[in-house]
Amino acid sequence: MIYRIYGQKDTTIYELNTRKAQNTGLDEVLEVTKFFDEDSNTVLTGNSRILTQFDLADISQSIVAGDIPTSSKYQLNLTSIDSSEVQSEYTLEVYPVSQSWSEGMGQYNNSPNITNGCSWERRNTDNLWGVGSVAILNGKDIETTPKSGVVLYESFADGSGSAFLTESINDFNGNAPFTSLVNEQLVISASNFAGTTLVFPAYLQTGITYGVQFQIDPNSFDDVTFRIKDPNGVLKNQGDYEGMVGAITASSTQSFDLGATVTGEHELRFTFFDGSGDGTSTTGTFDEVYVYQKEGNLIVWETFTQNEGNFKLRNRVNDSLTNSVRMFASESKLNLYADDGGADAQYSVNLQAGLQYSVSA
Repeated sequence: MIYRIYGQKDTTIYELNTRKAQNTGLDEVLEVTKFFDEDSNTVLTGNSRILTQFDLADISQSIVAGDIPTSSKYQLNLTSIDSSEVQSEYTLEVYPVSQSWSEGMGQYNNSPNITNGCSWERRNTDNLWGVGSVAILNGKDIETTPKSGVVLYESFADGSGSAFLTESINDFNGNAPFTSLVNEQLVISASNFAGTTLVFPAYLQTGITYGVQFQIDPNSFDDVTFRIKDPNGVLKNQGDYEGMVGAITASSTQSFDLGATVTGEHELRFTFFDGSGDGTSTTGTFDEVYVYQKEGNLIVWETFTQNEGNFKLRNRVNDSLTNSVRMFASESKLNLYADDGGADAQYSVNLQAGLQYSVSA
């Protein structure tokens, strides 16, 4: 026996900056798509999502009563009426929604957009979706503070570090975008259709898997475009690395793995653009940026960008109480200092019998 039920309500919501507040609840079709920038058609600028609701009360009661066997199969059927630039077979991911939402009365081609009802930003006219800051957007485990193999670390406690702005566009009053430090966070500011790209350089080698992690809040920017530029000038976008998010729209910690295809200086590039033009300053923030080597065949790698790593001073010898023996990290180097005294700088690591190891510095 085949038993069919139909949706009570449905709508499409759009991540595009121009349609985040738009409702399309009365449209005849539902749309699953991705949007890319008009210039290169390679940078992801937004997605769409389908929402649909079914009344499952009768099915639930029938299962409890034994009228529907527990071994029954359930299918969600969506009929494609138009498709372009998609494969003949593809997978759609379906998830439950934990909050109620209003279908609304809008359509995609309404001008101006209808905003009453559900949209990307709101579950109904009066209430935002209950989504707070996201800890991880891409499923990779987060390293709270990577301790070893760190090739780039910026905490913004004492300055902007190696970060710099490039390809900046001044606003129509001639004001350039700029950075500032507030509460140990790097703040990017732009106004009146100004834009800029923030760059974090990192030297990467082939054959090594790196973890990339950063905390970002686009704040009043609609989104931040994230790309990676390799030493040959090739820009890597979302899709080149699993878990990399190309259009960052929410306060989040981003974390993904990266394998360099060429050795040399790479650039983590974040492009900000003020699209409001209302005279106010648009800001976004960074808080801690890491690039570090993931565990693999390399047992230990210390770069001293953050601290002394796992080195310890042992067997101190001081000629007098006023003499000093110190060890500290500075400019990505481990510094040893002694004044009429000395010590051993020791590093401990567990090794397995029967394996060949190499040590280099």
